[in-house]
Amino acid sequence: MNLARIDLKSSQVNDENKIFMESSYNAVKKLEKKSTNVITNNAPANVLNNDEDLSKYTEIKSAPQFVTPIYSLVVYPEFEKENHIEGEVIYEVFLKSNGEIKTINILKATTKAMGDAVVDALWKAKIIPPYGAEGKPFACRFRQRLPFRIVQH
Repeated sequence: MNLARIDLKSSQVNDENKIFMESSYNAVKKLEKKSTNVITNNAPANVLNNDEDLSKYTEIKSAPQFVTPIYSLVVYPEFEKENHIEGEVIYEVFLKSNGEIKTINILKATTKAMGDAVVDALWKAKIIPPYGAEGKPFACRFRQRLPFRIVQH
């Protein structure tokens, strides 16, 4: 398995994300022509650059349909669960017109483990791409917020 490693110096990280990114972030998975990035408000622009031009991905305001809801694929990290740590992850996905994920960007995460859990779930997810006016699916990008809450039974 290839690992993508993205090092962000603390000077590039705002206080809100400092806990999440104290040293560096190791992307969970990088499959062939797929990548995972950590993006913060002050991240260098070239973090988003891949071998393919991402400008052809149309931004859509709401996430396309997931065959299985994303929240059912996410495994709550053990440490956070045991210590009653709640939070959220905001992520961006670049989706090819065939429904395959090209790139996952973690824009914000309360903890690294929460970000990792969302990345794992997204790589497992099956997503139905949106269809245009001509009835053809198109490549898109979308952002979504996923809250991590502990439910008391």
